[in-house]
Amino acid sequence: MHRRLSLSLIALERLDEAHEVAAAAAEAVPDWADSYLTLAEIALERGHPDVAIAHAERALELGRPDAAVATAPAWYTLHPRVLLARALRQAGRNEDAAQVAGEGLFAGFGAR
Repeated sequence: MHRRLSLSLIALERLDEAHEVAAAAAEAVPDWADSYLTLAEIALERGHPDVAIAHAERALELGRPDAAVATAPAWYTLHPRVLLARALRQAGRNEDAAQVAGEGLFAGFGAR
């Protein structure tokens, strides 16, 4: 639920509020990737690629939760890689971004 609220706040360009919601969720449930996906998106919107990289990498480390509510596997395999590739590109690390994007293609199709 925090993810949807944060995404709505991002769409409304209320990034401080979105960050508060996502950060509180990450603190409450630190092993849930959704919060880190949201924090990565906020960091990208703010133009902070290094912060986005750290959050996207954390989301990848955590992967898909075992909970039954996690029904979209690509959200935990492909989406973090897309965010990571965007952040790397924003940081000027184009070769790294291309590599991660390629990995994302495989992850998105379940090859990895």
